[in-house]
Amino acid sequence: MADQLTEALDILVALCPHIRSTHDLVTKIRVELERGYFLDLYYRESTGQYSYTVILSDERTIGWDNAPHYPDLPNAPHHFHREDGTVEASTLTGSPAADIHIVAERVNVLFSE
Repeated sequence: MADQLTEALDILVALCPHIRSTHDLVTKIRVELERGYFLDLYYRESTGQYSYTVILSDERTIGWDNAPHYPDLPNAPHHFHREDGTVEASTLTGSPAADIHIVAERVNVLFSE
């Protein structure tokens, strides 16, 4: 697994008390959360491509990525897929160790609702 993603996972584990286990699936890390949720962490160091996706029942609940399919958003290509299916600009930068703080904060909010 990419060193930057491993570092981000260590930070996530420290920040998010809702983690039950983690699994290295070669191309991504799957984090098992409470209540049947999963958080998939994908990062390709060679290109900087990333995707952090919260999943419930095989459906994306929320997620962040930098695929270039929303070029008109501020801070493109970084964007956030909201629970209601809309997409908005994201403050993520493509640095897993920095971005994971925002991901952990949103996951913690999800479990406080």
